[in-house]
Amino acid sequence: MYSTWQRLLLTLYALILRGWFRIGKVPLSKLANLTRPGLPPTLHGLGDLRDFAQWWEKHTEWRADPFNGAFDIFPSLSHAEWQWARGGTFRDDCDGLAYLAANQIKPFADAANDVFVVTVITDPFSWGRQGLLMAPHVICLFRRAGHWRMISNSLLFADTWLDFEEALQENPYAYGHPLLFYEVRDANLRFVRSKRFPTPKVKSAVREILPPGVGHF
Repeated sequence: MYSTWQRLLLTLYALILRGWFRIGKVPLSKLANLTRPGLPPTLHGLGDLRDFAQWWEKHTEWRADPFNGAFDIFPSLSHAEWQWARGGTFRDDCDGLAYLAANQIKPFADAANDVFVVTVITDPFSWGRQGLLMAPHVICLFRRAGHWRMISNSLLFADTWLDFEEALQENPYAYGHPLLFYEVRDANLRFVRSKRFPTPKVKSAVREILPPGVGHF
């Protein structure tokens, strides 16, 4: 059982991050991107979805934002294109990879408005020592053939879900980690909706994420 203080900390943690994601992150990202070099964005998705999954895994790489993720911003699509032109690989934190994935995966989705950038906040206590780093995560969810699919960092997962919230709670990253909050934005980072969940009363067992590559396409 969580103590009253632990539940209060979880509540404050979710509220602070919720405010940052809702109000501060996108405007600060636009400001920071003014100083970054860029090139006109281009769609790189060729062939079928499997081809895209292989290309995406080869040409993207997770890298923490400055100060171990404390300076947390979305990159611009033009800066991603600039990185690809210079070195063939786009490197960024989960939020940048999810945003770029949402714009590259559109040709494979049922519709352009079925592609979303989703920020999730899970219970940091369920991650053990990695809690503050692992609890917030950003993924791309898109609907294909009526089922929701997920891109997390450089991986397009084979798992599919009929229900949007089921995809958020049952995906290989978040499974076993209680959701505190999620925020949904479209591929242009326009706010769509958000939802806060009741603060858990019982601590779940600490569970590590799947090793890289397990469960992907």
